[in-house]
Formats: sequence, structure tokens, C-alpha cells
Amino acid sequence: TAAARLFTHRGFDHAGRAVFLYHGSRFAPKKWSADAVMLGVVHTLEAGFAAADARDPDNDGTAVIILYLDRGSKLDMDLAKRFGRTIGAHYPGRAHKALIY
Repeated sequence: TAAARLFTHRGFDHAGRAVFLYHGSRFAPKKWSADAVMLGVVHTLEAGFAAADARDPDNDGTAVIILYLDRGSKLDMDLAKRFGRTIGAHYPGRAHKALIY
């Protein structure tokens, strides 16, 4: 699926927080709809938070999100806005840190 290639759960940081990676060069706006990508993002977030809880039930419930824009890839602003709205509406306070590279 689109999100399986684009947005992945990569593991955990030293504090046991889930770490997610958005791989910018893998986004193909002509191939995938933003709705399909966001559905996959929600699925990936849920799986990552569940994995963090299973690994350490006392973790703080937050995550690290890395936006990696390699090889001159551009961030699709519509997708970025949807991503921000989804995180804010469904996961308030769950983003410990967001990094853009």
C-alpha cells in the first residue's frame, strides 16, 4: 500500500517512544490519493503506539516523527496539512518530537 512504503514504524528511541519515518521521495501524488495515504498513516501510528505499549506499558505514550525529504523530494503541502490535522485531532499531545531532514 501507499503508506507501507511512505510512512513506517522504524522502532523505538532510548525512552521507549515509537519512532516513525515519512520517506518523502516515495510519495507519488499521481498514483496515491491523500485520503489513502492518511488511512495508512493512521494504521501505522496505531500499530506503532500498540507496539510501544506492549514493549513498555509505562512509556509516556508519545512518538518521534521524522520527515525525511531525500534527493530533493518536495513535501506535498496538502498532504502535510492533512498529516498535521490528523495528528492534532486524533493524537493530541502524542508527538514528542518532529524532525525534518
